[in-house]
Amino acid sequence: MDKTARIWDVATGRELMALARAYARGHSARYNRAGTRIVTASEDHSARVWDAATGKEIVALEGHDQQVMTAAFSPDGTEIVTGSFDNTARIWDAIREGEARPARPRGAVSSASFSADGAWV
Repeated sequence: MDKTARIWDVATGRELMALARAYARGHSARYNRAGTRIVTASEDHSARVWDAATGKEIVALEGHDQQVMTAAFSPDGTEIVTGSFDNTARIWDAIREGEARPARPRGAVSSASFSADGAWV
C-alpha cells in the first residue's frame, strides 16, 4: 500500500532492500528462476523488471490500459506474461525488454503464470 516493493530475508525477517523506485501500489512480484530479476505488476498500468542484486529498474513494460494485476517469468526467463483488468494478457520478450504480443483472455486477468515447460500460459 505504500508504493514500495521490498526484498526480505526469509530466515531473519529482515528487510534487505527496497526496489529503486515504486511508481504505484503493487499487486504482485516474482523472481525469475535464476533469482537475478524481479518483475512487479502495479496500478500504474505497467509491469517493471528489476535487477535483484541492486534493486535498480531495468525496464518498464507498458501497454495495458488499466492496472496490471499479475506478472511472471517463463521457466527459461525469456518471456514475461502480464495480466490486466483491461481484459488483456500480454507475453513480453524479456530479452529484448519490451516487445509484446497479445494473448486472448475473455475477461479481466488477475493471475497468470507459465506451465513448467513454458509452452502454456
